[in-house]
Formats: sequence, structure tokens, C-alpha cells
Amino acid sequence: MPVYNNRYYPPEQAVTWADLATDDGLYVVADYVVANYIATEPAGGLSWANGTANWNSWTNSNVSWNFVTTTNIDLGSLRSGYPISSAEFDSGPANDKTCLISYQTSTDGITYTNVSAGVLTSRYVRTRVTSNGSYLSRLETTIKFDTEQEVFTAVNTAALSGTVNGRILNLSSVGNIAQVSSQNTIGTYSASSYDIDVVSANADAITFVVKDLDTWGKANVDVNTLDILVQGFPKIAANAQLGIVDRIY
Repeated sequence: MPVYNNRYYPPEQAVTWADLATDDGLYVVADYVVANYIATEPAGGLSWANGTANWNSWTNSNVSWNFVTTTNIDLGSLRSGYPISSAEFDSGPANDKTCLISYQTSTDGITYTNVSAGVLTSRYVRTRVTSNGSYLSRLETTIKFDTEQEVFTAVNTAALSGTVNGRILNLSSVGNIAQVSSQNTIGTYSASSYDIDVVSANADAITFVVKDLDTWGKANVDVNTLDILVQGFPKIAANAQLGIVDRIY
């Protein structure tokens, strides 16, 4: 079952300093750092009376912020999953604003480690946003645990790159390998049975050897019709221009 963390911020609004003297006031988000909002400090200091003439209008573009870190998501125990996140921010008329989403993980809820978007093994997860934009109005993160499968049928392992001691199989959707299984439907030697041993794996490929079980697994061989099932968490990536972390299809 997915675990959610949603955070909402006050909507973008245009407020003048004269408005601050009214009962309406101004919402201030603690995560924002307000900088360079005074045009010229009037003689005698700042006051409601002289602030109207000397302060810039506040339209969110006068607010600068570098990063926001949410409260944590408690997964209940140490486990692996992958995040899906989205943020609403000002992309800018020239599309020059970016919003990069990353994460912080912790096993004890006290000490956190900064990590990039990817499969997370943790109990506590925070979402971290770094941006050169002016505001952030929404940030949502879902931790998911479902797995993806890639099926390869009638693979001629000799045609793959590498050698018999390490064949490379490229992956398109699975990015974190949990299980690799195989079945030889025809085989180079019809009386033989085979097994796959994964030598190494990354987000793009697995390197494996085919063991001939008739030799008690001592001989690495190539097979010309091997069905391979790869299962694991899907590939995900952060897109700073869109302000999202999502699956790669």
C-alpha cells in the first residue's frame, strides 16, 4: 500500500505593504526566506505610516528561497520502495526556473542522509526541494512498493554483448533488480537444463552467466532460446524543469 505525504502552501497572491496594516494581514510560510524586500529604509526606521511609500510591493517575485524539506514519512519499518513526487512552482515566463526534487532517508528518524531520486531503503523519508523559483504552492510525495517485470523470450545468449562468462542484457523499465529467473524451452542441448546466475546489475542492464546443471553448475554455456524474466522496482528519474519525480516508460 502506498504511503503519502502532501504539503500545501498559501496560494500565490499580490500583496502591497499597505495591506499589512489591515486586519487581512499576510500569510508567511516559515520555509521561505524573505530577502531584499526593502527598497529604501526611511529615515527614522520602518513603520506602517512610512512603509507604504518606501517598501516594494510584494508579489512573490520578491521572495527568494533555496530549498524546502518536508516532515518525514514513516514507513513503519526498514523497507525498500520508490518515490513519486510532484511540485507546483513558478516555472517562469522564459521557463528559466527549475525545481529539483530529492530526498532524505533515515533509519532512526534523527540522522538523515541526502539521496537522489531512486529506490530508497529506509524507515523515514523526507522530500527535499531545491529551486531558483519564487514560490512553492504544493508538494506531494507517494512511496510505492509495486514491482515491474520485463520478459525476454527466445534469447540467443551468444548474440548478446560480453562473453560466455558474463552476458549483458539491457533493461528498459526495471531499474532495481529483485529477481531474475529463466526457462529454456528448446535449448542448444535439449536434454540439458540451465540456470541463470546474475554477476552484476545496475539501473540499465544485468550481467549474467548461464550454468549447465548437467555439469553440476560448473560449466558456463550459451543457449539459443532462453526465456528470461527480470523483476524489480521500476526506473524513476527527477525532472527539474517539470518539478517531478516519476517512472521512466
